[in-house]
Amino acid sequence: MKILLIEDDKQLSRQVSMGLRSDGFEVDQAFSGSDGVYMLTEGNYDAAVIDWLLPEVDGKQIVKRARAQGIVCPVIIATALGQVENKLECFEAGADDYIVKPFDVRELSARIKALLRRPNTVVREVLSFDDIKLDMTEMQLIGSKGGVGVTQKEAELLEAFLTRPGHTLTRELLFSRVWGIEADTLESALDIYVHYLRRHLSFVSDNVIIKTTRGVGYKLTKKDV
Repeated sequence: MKILLIEDDKQLSRQVSMGLRSDGFEVDQAFSGSDGVYMLTEGNYDAAVIDWLLPEVDGKQIVKRARAQGIVCPVIIATALGQVENKLECFEAGADDYIVKPFDVRELSARIKALLRRPNTVVREVLSFDDIKLDMTEMQLIGSKGGVGVTQKEAELLEAFLTRPGHTLTRELLFSRVWGIEADTLESALDIYVHYLRRHLSFVSDNVIIKTTRGVGYKLTKKDV
């Protein structure tokens, strides 16, 4: 598996790279945000580990630019900022996970492996409901008003909704479906991604929305239902 490590502390980068390589990963290193953006968008990586505070272009901007260009490989943000607000920023930018510095490389390796071994539960390449469809091959949500690109996490959450439209899906079911039942991830990430999907849906369709069932979860439904 090929990993991109973007870390400006060269000694730390060397230590982390050695640890990951000893665990069987192939690792490329970038020491600045601008180099990281180029390598992530031009290369073909199975996952990326990105420092949050980088010179030139920070980790948040790297992830946002990569997602905007359709890069869907799992991203782990490495940050010394451990507050809840900081962690939520990671998810808002499009990251899949975070790890707080200082960390043990064995934990980082385990997190990467957990992300990479998540099964692809999508059987059909195109899922549809009313006037929208999700193209899993092109990672596009398409509706009567247009189309928009989606990230892997957004696609997985949409897939859950599109397999049971009109049904309320519990928060626990949705979280475990996308992040895994034992994921070390804030459950509030679910609300953030539902917000993203609502924004995408409003862009592509006037008919389909995600409703909140208070105290239970969410459901994908027609606006007038």
